[in-house]
Amino acid sequence: MKTTRVGERNKRIQVYKASKVPDGQGGYRKGKPALLATVWAYVHTTKFWAGNAGGGPISGITQGITIKTLEGLDESCTVTYKNQTYEILNLDYSVDGEVTMTCKAVVHRG
Repeated sequence: MKTTRVGERNKRIQVYKASKVPDGQGGYRKGKPALLATVWAYVHTTKFWAGNAGGGPISGITQGITIKTLEGLDESCTVTYKNQTYEILNLDYSVDGEVTMTCKAVVHRG
């Protein structure tokens, strides 16, 4: 993967970190996500794929997003871009100083 130029990172995204709050019984539950950072990003072309899982056809849509390396970023974070929330499936640190996130749109039904 090649390094992105600064001018290519021309979209604003928000990165949210999942928070934990005490559940009152000695454990934790998911709390409201806290804003980790608002950063400039390069949003890659959306990838569509189809395959088989357990004998049945499936399809998927993933979105690649490249940003500068961000402290505290992990797979538990979510990304918001143009009022759409994405969950992070994978983080690729193969380019020095950058991270490319493979994301999937979060769909709420019902």
